Amino acid sequence: MTVPTTEVGAYPGSLARFPFSIPEGPFVYRSNVEPALVAEHTAAGSWGGTLFDVNPLWDAEVALRRQVLAADPRRAFASPHMHLAQWDTLVLMMEHLNAVDPCTFRYARDGAQISWTNGRTGDTLECTFGDDSTLPAAGTGRRSALHYIGTQVPEDIVLLDQREGQLWFDAGLVTYASAWSIAFTAGMSFTDIHGPVPRIKEEGVVGRAEQFLMRLTPEKPYRRTNFAFSLGRDLDISMEVSDRWLPAKEAAVDAPDLMERLHGRVEVQHFFRLPHSGAVIMTVRTHLERLTDLVTVPEWKARLREYFTTMPADIRLDKGITRYEDRLLEFLDS
Repeated sequence: MTVPTTEVGAYPGSLARFPFSIPEGPFVYRSNVEPALVAEHTAAGSWGGTLFDVNPLWDAEVALRRQVLAADPRRAFASPHMHLAQWDTLVLMMEHLNAVDPCTFRYARDGAQISWTNGRTGDTLECTFGDDSTLPAAGTGRRSALHYIGTQVPEDIVLLDQREGQLWFDAGLVTYASAWSIAFTAGMSFTDIHGPVPRIKEEGVVGRAEQFLMRLTPEKPYRRTNFAFSLGRDLDISMEVSDRWLPAKEAAVDAPDLMERLHGRVEVQHFFRLPHSGAVIMTVRTHLERLTDLVTVPEWKARLREYFTTMPADIRLDKGITRYEDRLLEFLDS
């Protein structure tokens, strides 16, 4: 399942708000965490001033999210003890959407009573905080605050419970995973989830990241970005549907128009400590932009070249670029 290309254009337009995240200098494995809700200026524009970027692809991505969930309910789960965290998440997201566009996303709260209108989807809701019976039933018949708010936004949602000196992936709604499976990782510890990623455990990145997240406070959210390449505009490249996208990826690697098919895939990840449950929430918005458009920004083209020429071989393998790295570098040198 793919999302269309934005009609806004290159730069200004889609490139102007693209969260290009490769820093100057050689490749260094870093967590690149920074305070959230602060605008980041780039060579083409800016991004990041708000939690939500209601861009021209928003509606298509929300519609696709709903299709994926209807076809595969396993993309959402929650352990029973994460009930309050789900409601925390619903309120947090409604508040931030209302702050971005109060005319389109109408939110009001009177004690436990919540009133919500999503002008983009036409959804309205009158519910009571903590009472699942006041929520509409999903296609599976379940009533869930996480499922409801997850169908209002294109962000993937990961909820981490903090106990026993660790973080645990105990609830989530993820439809746009990049080559991982929510069903497989459900219930895992933060450390075990990141076990397959080269270097980060050995170099202490995972441990430092987990300690940082466990020190989060509700009033200070943070964010980070993650850059990779993706073949095509498929948002859903989770392992649940690998039989669909993996053969297409293998075939595209040798295609003569490979560079036209390559897209920069950036995840913007926000981290909040939820105020009532104490859980940590990570929201993930995935942005795609054609490589052929990215290199029209000279500074970005130079950064991409240095980034990949200095990237260690095991990381290139993990990111899936080893089979076409020579063609990629030749393109970036042109």
